[in-house]
Amino acid sequence: MKLKKLEKNIKNFIINLYPLNKIYFLYKIKKLSKKKYYYAENAEDVIINTLFNHRTDGYYIDVGCYHPVRGSLTYKLYKKGWRGVNIDVSSSSINLFNIARPKDKNLNVGITNNNGEDFYYQLGNINQGNSLKKYDNAEKIKIKLSTIDQVITDLKIEKIDYINIDAEYRDFEALQGLSLSKVRPSLITIEDANNFDISYIIKTNINKYLVERNYFLFSRTICTSFYIDNKFKDKLDNILNTRNKISL
Repeated sequence: MKLKKLEKNIKNFIINLYPLNKIYFLYKIKKLSKKKYYYAENAEDVIINTLFNHRTDGYYIDVGCYHPVRGSLTYKLYKKGWRGVNIDVSSSSINLFNIARPKDKNLNVGITNNNGEDFYYQLGNINQGNSLKKYDNAEKIKIKLSTIDQVITDLKIEKIDYINIDAEYRDFEALQGLSLSKVRPSLITIEDANNFDISYIIKTNINKYLVERNYFLFSRTICTSFYIDNKFKDKLDNILNTRNKISL
């Protein structure tokens, strides 16, 4: 037990020490970047890349991006030539993105339904559980808050093909900060970790919010829901037939 704690302390020391952390990050990125069929935790990127099979120039926003390779829903898109915005509450995660994805915009902010400041709760420097949700025995760190709409405005983004939201139990609040009035992604994926019954998922605030804005629930993995703009509903047969070379 003491040895594991010592190893964790050494790792945290390296992560926070420049330029040693850059060498460590490069080593980890190279180790994890070996060619795989999928990188996302539950193979969500298989569905995403099927829908965008022939697109090499798209744009994404990844909220709660966590890691540029491991568990990433956008890494395969980045490798194809897509570019976008990666957002996370952890400055260590964003430092990692700045090294691994220098052609993206990488932002260290918390995404919710208002702009301002708050605290997030850090379980580890690079940890999927880092969240605006309060955790006992987690480090409390001040963070700037923004809406997705504000990010779109600040970066003067005119077109988005895909948005992923993984805000660790604050997903609906993050979604509320996306009006979908001017910029409408073809595909939205959003985590809904506590719901597994489809008959219940269609009654959630997330589903109601997106259906009211002309999106439909297309698919579902273990904890991620896939929503597509209604304008593509009648085109999906052709899109899913990879021989047609048509994408969202």
